Amino acid sequence: MDTTICCPNGHPLGPSGSLSPRPTHCPVCGVVLLSGPGVSPRISPQDETEVLPNVPPSVPGADAPFTASKTQAPSGSDTQVLNPSGGAPAHSSPARIALPDAKTEELPAAENQSPEQSSSEDNGSEPPLEPQYGFAGVYYGLAWHYFKVAGLLVAVLLLAVAAAVRLYRQTNPPHWLVLATEMVEGLVVLGLSLAILVSPMLGVVGSIRCMTVPRDARNSRTMIMGATGLELVSLLLLSVGVVHGLVGWYFSPLLNEGGAGFRETLGPALNWLVEHALILGLLANLGALSFFLLFVEQLNRYFRDRTSAAEAFALLGRTWAVAAGWVVVGTLVSLHVWLGQNRHRFDPSISLGVGLFVIITLPLALWASIWLLRGMLDLVSSLRHLIWMRTT
Repeated sequence: MDTTICCPNGHPLGPSGSLSPRPTHCPVCGVVLLSGPGVSPRISPQDETEVLPNVPPSVPGADAPFTASKTQAPSGSDTQVLNPSGGAPAHSSPARIALPDAKTEELPAAENQSPEQSSSEDNGSEPPLEPQYGFAGVYYGLAWHYFKVAGLLVAVLLLAVAAAVRLYRQTNPPHWLVLATEMVEGLVVLGLSLAILVSPMLGVVGSIRCMTVPRDARNSRTMIMGATGLELVSLLLLSVGVVHGLVGWYFSPLLNEGGAGFRETLGPALNWLVEHALILGLLANLGALSFFLLFVEQLNRYFRDRTSAAEAFALLGRTWAVAAGWVVVGTLVSLHVWLGQNRHRFDPSISLGVGLFVIITLPLALWASIWLLRGMLDLVSSLRHLIWMRTT
């Protein structure tokens, strides 16, 4: 009576008479069924058991011969049931010959493993990494500076929108469009003021966090201390300038009526400081940004990234070049306004030419500022990635 040969996973391989003397591969799972040379593992009707010789020693339990018992199936069926342990059959199914299941050995856990590591492995997650050697504060401080530069980028974009609205108002649009443009211009000026105030706040927080840089990181700590001081001065001056500008923008009639006495109490020096606080605050912010770029340059040299260090130094030069461009634009705008107020004394063609120069130089300054700030964002992001890779 032939029996059905099955692999250890229960996949049928065929009748016992067709078993090859060579190792047989299961076509379903690929498990190898081994038998001795010239021996076909079939069940003899005369013997109750049959031994499969030459079981490889790599299989657990290979030192004892594998036996399979033959039990008659229930009446009405010519199927034989084999139980590898030699006991009673578990169920009525085609007779199967299979090697014992291999037992996997589990490696013992490391004795010096901390409870946090074992709990994280049980949860299937790793403990969060953080930069070491004093660079954790620098890593998070650079994130604050990243948002500061992003705030400056938003301020430049809002300035471009305000300039476009003001130029459109010079074309004498319909009355209802004049009212709409005034409302849009007021909202843009409010958003621009908030962006100008929020940016130095983020810079102060970021510079304070970056002051945890190690002392041996070249002159990085000196540069970030200078940036912190200028950020605080810039925040103070910009707050005064923005408040003065908003009051003059939204409440100019009240300021003209009741502000004269207040100006007299301040004195000429404080009056000049309040009127020019916005410009002085922007200059202080420019100085803080310059010190921050020097900090980035020194930190990149500390990590021996000369390419990024050279890029930071190049961005410093471009920053001052763009600032000089804005000085030219501001001078042209002031000249155009002054010529408009004294148009009876000069030829109108002069005012028209100055206005044309403003229309040409203002978009160039806006584009250069956006290009510069995007380069700073990329530089800060690459430095944060470098710190993460070198100190974690």
